[in-house]
Amino acid sequence: MRQTEMLSTRPETSDEAFAAVPSGAAAEVLEAIRECPRTVDQLMADLNMGHATCSARVNQLMRDGWVFDSGMRSATRSGRTAIVWQASTRPRPIGRTAATRSELMRRIKDAAAAIDRGDIESARRALEVARG
Repeated sequence: MRQTEMLSTRPETSDEAFAAVPSGAAAEVLEAIRECPRTVDQLMADLNMGHATCSARVNQLMRDGWVFDSGMRSATRSGRTAIVWQASTRPRPIGRTAATRSELMRRIKDAAAAIDRGDIESARRALEVARG
């Protein structure tokens, strides 16, 4: 289940629809991993992509359940070891169980702003979201 600002959980079917069809660079990365499990470094070289773009797309695919850590490691061009990513047969989105610090701070700031505006109902809702 993925988290949104107002909902802590969403139906599984919504998650599957959300992760249903990778597009753009993510689709290109997924297709390459389907052909052969690879590291981000190998994907960068094979697809002629920058590290930031390639790594972000792999992370997106991992969160959406399209790829997973195969358990294997391979050396990069610089000699470091890296995760070999493998394609899933069916996407299974990874849900976050707790809000990050930055999300909690944003929620607290939203509640404080609502209190400053005198909007008690909005503040109450923001605090409920912050409590999880």
